[in-house]
Amino acid sequence: MLLVDILNFLNSEINSSNYSEFCRALEYLNHKYYIDAEQVISDYDYDVLFKKIEKFEEEHPEIDSSESPTKLVAKGARSSFETVAHSVPMLSLSNSYNAEDLIDFDDSIKKELGDVDYEYYVEPKFDGSSIALLYENNNLVRAATRGDGTKGEDITANARMVKHILQVGDFKKLGYDTVELRGEVVINKSKFEKMNEAREEQGLVTFQNTRNTASGSLRIKDIAEVKNRNLEAFIYNIGFVKPEMGSGDLEKSQSFNIEQLSKLGFQSAQGLGKTCKTIEEVIAFCNEWEEKRAHYEYDIDGMVVKLNSIQQQLSLGATSHHPKWAIAYKFKAIEKPTKLFNIEYQVGRTGIVTPVAKVEPVSVGGVTVRSVSLHNEDNILSKDIRIGDIVFIERAGDVIPQITRVDINERKNVVDFEYIKTCPSCASELIRRDGEAAWRCVNTTTCPAQNLEKIIYFASKDAMNINGLGKDIIKRFIEEGIIKDIPSIYQLNYEEILKLDGWKEKSIENLRQGIEASKSNEMHRLLIALGIDGVGNTMAKSLAKKVSYLLDFKEYTIDQWVAIDDVGPKMAQSLFDFFHKEENLKLLYKLESLGVNLKGAEINTTGILYGKQIVFTGFRNPELEKKIEALGGEVGNTLSKKTSILIMKEKGSGSSKEKKALDYGVEVMTVEEFEREYSSIS
Repeated sequence: MLLVDILNFLNSEINSSNYSEFCRALEYLNHKYYIDAEQVISDYDYDVLFKKIEKFEEEHPEIDSSESPTKLVAKGARSSFETVAHSVPMLSLSNSYNAEDLIDFDDSIKKELGDVDYEYYVEPKFDGSSIALLYENNNLVRAATRGDGTKGEDITANARMVKHILQVGDFKKLGYDTVELRGEVVINKSKFEKMNEAREEQGLVTFQNTRNTASGSLRIKDIAEVKNRNLEAFIYNIGFVKPEMGSGDLEKSQSFNIEQLSKLGFQSAQGLGKTCKTIEEVIAFCNEWEEKRAHYEYDIDGMVVKLNSIQQQLSLGATSHHPKWAIAYKFKAIEKPTKLFNIEYQVGRTGIVTPVAKVEPVSVGGVTVRSVSLHNEDNILSKDIRIGDIVFIERAGDVIPQITRVDINERKNVVDFEYIKTCPSCASELIRRDGEAAWRCVNTTTCPAQNLEKIIYFASKDAMNINGLGKDIIKRFIEEGIIKDIPSIYQLNYEEILKLDGWKEKSIENLRQGIEASKSNEMHRLLIALGIDGVGNTMAKSLAKKVSYLLDFKEYTIDQWVAIDDVGPKMAQSLFDFFHKEENLKLLYKLESLGVNLKGAEINTTGILYGKQIVFTGFRNPELEKKIEALGGEVGNTLSKKTSILIMKEKGSGSSKEKKALDYGVEVMTVEEFEREYSSIS
């Protein structure tokens, strides 16, 4: 469904003949937002459409609206993860956009509660991805996405990689055996910006915004990559407790619960929210946050206003779509119109070709925007963007500019969009792989743009970390013919460099030292620098433990790759292909001949733990981990069928981790039992 079709619904009247089409449009938007983590239109436009359908349903009770998208969160969860049911439904919130809406909400609360005292708790509405965390006997046993509100995707393994999600929560001291928490997974804005800078340097497509990135990251199959995404969680609500509701501590008030969650070690709205006695206080607090949100370190798109008393919340209940005791106050988007006068294309390190909109300079949130990434062909088509259009630009999270919509009414003398067919750098034909949104240049050997980005990435801080060889210097050296490919970094003619403007003996010596130092880097840095798809810092370190000589990987079969922890079929194929491509092997042999280290730590193949993978749960023991590796063993990140031994503080607790280990046939030991069994470990 194109954006222009949805916008037509916003400007059209709803009637009995087109009611189902309106519902399909809203279902599409729900699916894109909740399932695909993509926001097609603004929150305000969404609510206009939502309320239009809702009003029509109220005025026409004869219509069967039981399956209407106004009564359900979203249809369908992705099939790549197991689907699990929430303890209680994860509902949406009704939205408000001004003081009048909040006053109307307050009037409805007065009407529902009658002549009793009440107060509100108001807290920031984090713009991330909702998550449900189930704790049994203090242990995290399951994490799930919102999904359709009644069931979501089981992402427990990935959630364990998220900062501030505790593996153990001391709920028993509060009197509860089972607790389900509700939270939001987010990314710090400054870390997000650095992630995009790094991806841009690596030639990768940059992330669109923190919310989409957080949501998408929770669904990655490679947990090592999940760990690299800088995810963290804010816990904002307690959805379910067992024993059932009675007089427990967590059943007093929202403000008390936020305080208790903070004391238990969770990151919550403690210190950020406020208890308000009147709706006027609520409005003032919302306005205060709207003024300062641009300077806050996380993206927030509004405030959540809740009745503070848990008992009053329970007495009001909920519809099938949203609770009656809470409402979201949405901030106004900082959005400015400008003209799109061209679309240019950038070629990245891996050959991905990214379209970039060139617009007439416009100030958005205090920053002048001239270029906006359009990400991929599908994004352009879904928003119906054309050269010559008046487009609206919003800075997602007050950081990343993006085109949110097109002003269809101002469309005239535009050029229909058609994606380029050949690489703008080398003129090779572009391809689009099945299941991918990106078009690629497959000329990996002689494409100038890819070659430049590969060299920049190779020398970057996260890869070989060559001091003195930054992006701009590399570009200049390529222009001057001093560098032509990666090996030529180690064959520089320093006398020629000295002839260039701005270069002195001291800067030459610093560059020489930086290049020489990189030759002795640990093997995992070279693995990163090679730019193999999916191989980041964590994966590179894991792979470096498998061989004592990098080129031994050319003997690995697909089955051997898959046997490595956290390497799935797609990653295995990528690694297999890389180490069987002649040009890559020639590169490695050439680097070795130039003095670059291809060797890792010697692996003790005769050690008593060789071939065994040991996983710790609930704690870490760095000293014991070193001893395990010295004896040939491997310390794994997560429990799987590849695990040989699971080490726990205590056995016999009946925890889900212990049960899963036994189901897998994995031996379970305490530290003491492990050290007794392998006496040479101590």
